[in-house]
Amino acid sequence: MQNISQTNPLPDLSQVPLFSVSDEKCLADVAEVLKKHRCLDRFGVNLLHQHFSVGDDEVMLETNNPDDRTLRMRPVKVAEIEATHARITSWRLDTGKPQMACICIQAPNGHEHHSRG
Repeated sequence: MQNISQTNPLPDLSQVPLFSVSDEKCLADVAEVLKKHRCLDRFGVNLLHQHFSVGDDEVMLETNNPDDRTLRMRPVKVAEIEATHARITSWRLDTGKPQMACICIQAPNGHEHHSRG
């Protein structure tokens, strides 16, 4: 698993422009490509931003608690999760090829945690 946060850092959320009409047109084009590949129900889009730095040896890990309906994202060392049943759930496309941006990990009770939009 490779993290690219330090080599290609994202802007802070406060520096990202608000959603615009041109963004809406862009996402309509993205939706058409996903439709063409029959992936509309598989992939979506996230706003690329950061709230704090993530180390080159870290990745953002998403976990959830279905009982209280909460999500938690936190940086963890890649070495901590390499032997787990992790699933990549978010990719950055601004590097020339898809790069992992976030993963979800399978809980001990066998319940898989997936990103939901």
